[in-house]
Amino acid sequence: MNNIQNDIYKIDNLYNLIIWAKKISKNNNIKSPGFNNLFEEIKFLIFYILDVPFYYYKYLYNLKIENSKKEILINIIKKRIYNKKPIFYLINRSIYYELLFFIDKNTIIPRSPIGGIIKNKYIKKIIKNPKLILDLCTGSGCLAILLAFIYKKSKIDASDISQKSLLISKKNIIYYKMDNRINLIRSNLFNKILNKYDLIVSNPPYLNYIDIINLPKEYKNEPIKGLYGGKNGLKFIEKIINSSLNYLNKNGILICEIGNNYKLLKKKYPNLKFNWIKTNKNNKIFFLKKV
Repeated sequence: MNNIQNDIYKIDNLYNLIIWAKKISKNNNIKSPGFNNLFEEIKFLIFYILDVPFYYYKYLYNLKIENSKKEILINIIKKRIYNKKPIFYLINRSIYYELLFFIDKNTIIPRSPIGGIIKNKYIKKIIKNPKLILDLCTGSGCLAILLAFIYKKSKIDASDISQKSLLISKKNIIYYKMDNRINLIRSNLFNKILNKYDLIVSNPPYLNYIDIINLPKEYKNEPIKGLYGGKNGLKFIEKIINSSLNYLNKNGILICEIGNNYKLLKKKYPNLKFNWIKTNKNNKIFFLKKV
């Protein structure tokens, strides 16, 4: 520990900070929900604490750090590594497709690849101009907000069973000045949903029992209700598939993330024509169209 303290005194710029973090994280088997690795988390922390551009970090390695900021950064990084608590929960902020979001222990860290197909506008190849959209299991509200940026004339309902999650969603919606376009609903899936939609998007809980048992410690900081999809992982996905037709307009689209439940889902619904969307991640996404 004394060696680590001695290293801390040597930290005077971002490059040395990252070298120090690599040293103390060695052999700690760090996992990073929301990012590819710990050092992307640290880059985000730097961006947030020092108020510097996140995507230009490599040009800022020689940036000098004030002692007050250095102390904050070092304390957070040590908590991150030794307690295995993701940085996002230590500062209650996350970045998702270039947008900053409030999060807390009641919301999972935004990372759904559905955000990618919204951000790159691939979703517009599936449905051009939906008038009314539902973000089912909205969590922090990140997908609803991304959808509002892409579909500028659409009205959006964002629902979740958790009132505490909806409070975070509201905070994010107000931050992005979307409260006149995004309406929050507390609902257990479709239980309190009254409208019919042109587009339903959902990233429901889909981890199975084995997945939950084997979760790395970092992921156990997330609310279990936002992750666990029943013994086989399909508890909520099946309900969404079975009920969605009743809540879609003609030619309406359902887009749903299912994790690694691809084979099991196809076995459960052998006659259903799933359209699979390619992503850069292992998590599978399908869409269905009501005809």
